[in-house]
Amino acid sequence: MKLDGLSLADSRPTFGIAALENGETVRVALIPFSKEIRRVFLPWPSLLWTNRVLDSFGRVALLLFPLSLLLTAGISALYVGRALRLSKS
Repeated sequence: MKLDGLSLADSRPTFGIAALENGETVRVALIPFSKEIRRVFLPWPSLLWTNRVLDSFGRVALLLFPLSLLLTAGISALYVGRALRLSKS
């Protein structure tokens, strides 16, 4: 994980974006803690594999949204057709 541009000098948590080895970026929180004498920073990805989750959600949404519109249009056409038949008779 490449932590370029993140400040490691503070004794407070630091938030930023890091790059993984495969080129993906993740949001991380660097939480400092002391172990004996030396200070250690623990990189903690806030949302692991965020890009993959958002990509797969986008693909599913692109499929489900038009299908839901077609289903809604079909249901409303049935109701409108039924209502028009009742008003003619």
